[in-house]
Amino acid sequence: MNELKIDWLKENCQMIHYFGLGFIQVKLKDGRRMHFYTEALPPITPEEDIHNHRYDFTSKILSGDFQQELFHIVEGDTHLREQETCKEGVCADAPATPCSIALASRHIYHAGCQYFISHETFHRVKSLYQTITLIERSDYKKKLAEVIRPVGSQKVCPFSQKVKEEELWDIIHWMLVL
Repeated sequence: MNELKIDWLKENCQMIHYFGLGFIQVKLKDGRRMHFYTEALPPITPEEDIHNHRYDFTSKILSGDFQQELFHIVEGDTHLREQETCKEGVCADAPATPCSIALASRHIYHAGCQYFISHETFHRVKSLYQTITLIERSDYKKKLAEVIRPVGSQKVCPFSQKVKEEELWDIIHWMLVL
């Protein structure tokens, strides 16, 4: 598989950056992305916020183990539902709305597994060990995504911590030869 070769990744990379939720994102052509979850760059938040996406996508686990939780939004006021632009330095204007959440299901995926997520589905993921995923996304289905945070929690921009590209490539190379 070419995606697991460092030279191919570098040649086909349109953008690489540290995503503060605990992974390195490599954007490829045609809506394809690779996520490299590593303990070498721990998340800047204790737990990923529950969120949905602007697009549908399929994720294939290429190596490692991965957990996903799916949620229902229910009446209540334990959380705030906010719109998210997914662009560094650009904030959505709409005010947050109160809600509560209910866990719908929890799944563990291993290398070779794949799953599909609709842009309307609220989820949260975490790597259980040095995980590499390949994402294939659809066209955008909506302008803004949504994030659900516990009331009183601090909003953290996943792009706020910068890591040099050279260091990111070194980590990816190390993960590919594990």
